[in-house]
Amino acid sequence: MTDEQWDLVGFLVPHSNWRWAEGMRMRSPDEVDHGYYAGGEVPEGVWPDLEDYATGGAILGVIHSLGVLVDVAIEGKEWIVAVEMDDGLRGWVGSTLAEAAGWALLQTWGPDGDEELEEDGEE
Repeated sequence: MTDEQWDLVGFLVPHSNWRWAEGMRMRSPDEVDHGYYAGGEVPEGVWPDLEDYATGGAILGVIHSLGVLVDVAIEGKEWIVAVEMDDGLRGWVGSTLAEAAGWALLQTWGPDGDEELEEDGEE
């Protein structure tokens, strides 16, 4: 995964709204693949693999369940996930489906406590 993707999971996983969904691939920072999440405990230090299509699909499912998913598109080599926000339609870009979906989900949730979210990935 890229440094930007590791930064993103560093915001997603500690967020109070974060829940693992079945089918997400688990990966550790040393690039060890821990397989797909199937319920139960997640090993310490494991993060969602933002280069995995199934993980992207699971994150899109979470966005859809919030009722804000509008569109998913590919432009060149970049993915775009568009959601309906309080201030209108907004899209987030990533080099993978899961990265774009992760930024969209994080921004849909908003800040967690005193945390200030960066607008990385916004188109």
